[in-house]
Amino acid sequence: MMKKLGLYLLFFALTLSCKSDFFKDSVDSETGRGGSLARFTVMNGYLYAVKAHELLVFDLSEESTDLVNRISLDAFAETIFPFKGNLLLGTQTGMWVYDVSLPESPTFISKYEHILSCDPVVADGDFAFTTLRSGTACRNGVNRLDVLNIGSLLDPYLVRSYSLLNPFGLAVKGNRLYVGEDDRGLRIFDLSDPENMQTVRRDFNINARDIIPLENSLLITASNGISQYKLEENDQFTLLSHIEIGD
Repeated sequence: MMKKLGLYLLFFALTLSCKSDFFKDSVDSETGRGGSLARFTVMNGYLYAVKAHELLVFDLSEESTDLVNRISLDAFAETIFPFKGNLLLGTQTGMWVYDVSLPESPTFISKYEHILSCDPVVADGDFAFTTLRSGTACRNGVNRLDVLNIGSLLDPYLVRSYSLLNPFGLAVKGNRLYVGEDDRGLRIFDLSDPENMQTVRRDFNINARDIIPLENSLLITASNGISQYKLEENDQFTLLSHIEIGD
């Protein structure tokens, strides 16, 4: 019970933070807005969380925030992303798609598999974007960005891959795809043609692990804190605020 309550309180605290003066844009009340590295999300009164080989479903309509379903997964799930009434799960072996038209009983639809690697995922329109990263926790991974066609969620397939340096989280806003490469900076792709994307800018001064797009700004998390940047013309940024996180 304490674990369930702690999970809910964590989400609640993040939501309040996004409504504070530090975070100047509002948060959608129906779907929780998180980054691509998030392990939980809220849709229509339910909280969905991934925990290793499980997808957990919590009913938030009651004060007790009951755990109402526990679904076993045949992959190690790391991230979760809400998309058009579905959940896209980033696992170490690929992207898994679950339908949540029955909120308490998510139903498996399809999956796209790749080699063993860390794997956050976001989506927009008919395309999903997932980064694969090597490293200790991800063992024999690679460093790249995969673009998937999800025009049919029943049959997602790879469109193209792009080699990157050290990709972590990513986010879509308008016709831009933002990819955090940790201490290698923030990379921006033009999404005008998702099947043939071009890098339009790299900012080596921004340490970025994950990106959360808001109405007029980006929240960027890094190893040393959380920053909010105002979006300017020509893919430029203005730092609005920063919360330092230290040892």
